[in-house]
Amino acid sequence: MPELPEVEVICRQLNEVLPGQEITGIKVHLAKAFADPQGLLPELIGTRFTEVQRRGKYLLLYTERLVLVGHLRMTGALLYRTHAASISHVRVEIRLAPPAVLYFKDVRTFGGLTLLRRADLAMYPPLLKLGPEPLSPQTSELALYTASRGRKVALKTLLLDQRVIAGVGNIYADEALFLAGLRPKMRADRLTRPKARRLLAALKTVFTQSIEDGGTSFRDYRDSAGKRGLHVQRLAVYGRKGLPCKRCQRPLQSIRLGGRTTVYCPHCQK
Repeated sequence: MPELPEVEVICRQLNEVLPGQEITGIKVHLAKAFADPQGLLPELIGTRFTEVQRRGKYLLLYTERLVLVGHLRMTGALLYRTHAASISHVRVEIRLAPPAVLYFKDVRTFGGLTLLRRADLAMYPPLLKLGPEPLSPQTSELALYTASRGRKVALKTLLLDQRVIAGVGNIYADEALFLAGLRPKMRADRLTRPKARRLLAALKTVFTQSIEDGGTSFRDYRDSAGKRGLHVQRLAVYGRKGLPCKRCQRPLQSIRLGGRTTVYCPHCQK
């Protein structure tokens, strides 16, 4: 599932090509992949993209008055092509001028695009629930520390709660906890402020590194050009159960937390 780094990579790429392009037509191949609760589709045709932003794992594709909110979920992808292309599992295609096409592809059909007025975006429920952005200079360890007070869940479970910190998923939760030297199943309410500072710094590091690498690709994730992310080569623990820890060389172990496979080093993470 694309997490913050993968969505940020796509956001930056689309910001280089979409602004100024006019939307000349939209073809919806799967109705549930395109939500238009206010009936705004006719207003979208003829408008131009102005910018692309990211909020958590959501992509925000702005026109002058409207915004397309994209959520890739498990297998979604936004692919930009300067000409019509043969792409499987396309659910929505947006035709542009100068000639180009933006394809929303989704194998498992969990993701989708939602069309809203820009003025209504601030009250869009999924965005209202999101916690602070981990890469924002305004986000301090206080956000993590405060959210952990009174929480008896595992620390990793807390990290995966999008209301606490936006954009964290299974891959980078494992990686950040390893880098911070914190055990995933530690009770969240035992997180001290210094440990919260360490954990937030680790999140920033693993996110930044992954963005530099174009994200992490195992099976489905591709950037807007259709390329694989290379960060899988730098993963320290995720997907490495039984392999030697890159720090201490002891075997990495795996447990289940909140229904998610979690890999960690019992020696390096306390």
